[in-house]
Amino acid sequence: NTTNSENDDKSKNEISEVAVAANASLASHDEAMKEIGETIVKNKGINVNVVNCTTKSDLPEKVRAALEVNGFSVSVGKDKSLKRVNSVIIEKKDNVSGEDIKKLLNINRIKQELDPDSRFDIIVVIGDDYN
Repeated sequence: NTTNSENDDKSKNEISEVAVAANASLASHDEAMKEIGETIVKNKGINVNVVNCTTKSDLPEKVRAALEVNGFSVSVGKDKSLKRVNSVIIEKKDNVSGEDIKKLLNINRIKQELDPDSRFDIIVVIGDDYN
């Protein structure tokens, strides 16, 4: 037979465990927000051109949204050649890396085609293999 005092202790312990879990979650949330903020600042000012080489007309806007949320400046274009191409990230400047975009968009190929006169730092080609 449990007394009221034992029930109160049990309730306090459960509430305490919830509070500890909530605080841990808040700490990891704060850490995640800090990391996201740092990523956005790091990517700010990097000009990306997204070239859609697929027949999926809504795809470039989804890619644009994903990149812009992460701080990139994005332009979108269409390649009308209709030849089959694979997705690739092309680094046009030697001071930028396509690694963040690779992780964001799950495009595994990165090439470097340096062109100091390019108005874009990175070009993302969306090919038929993109999903």
